[in-house]
Amino acid sequence: MAFSLDGFYPDPRGGGLRIHSYTTADAMTTVRAAGYFDEVSDIVAVNDIIAVASSTGGTPALQFTYVNSNTGGVVDVVDGLVIPATDT
Repeated sequence: MAFSLDGFYPDPRGGGLRIHSYTTADAMTTVRAAGYFDEVSDIVAVNDIIAVASSTGGTPALQFTYVNSNTGGVVDVVDGLVIPATDT
């Protein structure tokens, strides 16, 4: 699938380090690909954090990533940190 603006929730504070959130059914490997967030290149800045909630095949996953580069409208994010779903 592709990025959907419907699932993107920008941090309304502006300035400084911002934390955005994004919900999708796309696999995290797809979300982490360079160019995935290009549609919001005018909103996100380098080092902005994006909390991604993914649900591929009904299996929820949560990951924090951040914008590594945003040049010429092309956004690249790092592989990120997976938040484990341990429930004991």
